[in-house]
Amino acid sequence: MDTGSNFEPKAWHGLLKTVAVEPAPIFALEGCGEVRLYFDPKKFSINADAVKDTLNGLVYNNNCSGFDINRLINGDIRVYLNPACHGPSDSHRVITKVAEALCKSDLFLGED
Repeated sequence: MDTGSNFEPKAWHGLLKTVAVEPAPIFALEGCGEVRLYFDPKKFSINADAVKDTLNGLVYNNNCSGFDINRLINGDIRVYLNPACHGPSDSHRVITKVAEALCKSDLFLGED
């Protein structure tokens, strides 16, 4: 056990990246068996059923293990991956499909 001052837990890996720009920015953060997607909820008319259907399809196709959309109205989606089963291609597919579900139609509501 390292008790020195240089000990810093590496609990989260990855960088915040922009995965969509239009109609409004959507950001993704990958790491530790989880993909987090963030967006400004004021800029989207969120269809929770469409997002949930997309995520259920990803679980059914074994691209992820599960998801949490309880914070969807706050612009936060969490998708869980099992590192033993899911690789970078699954993570990329999750990000792509969820971003498409959010941007599917003219969901843009407001201006900056």
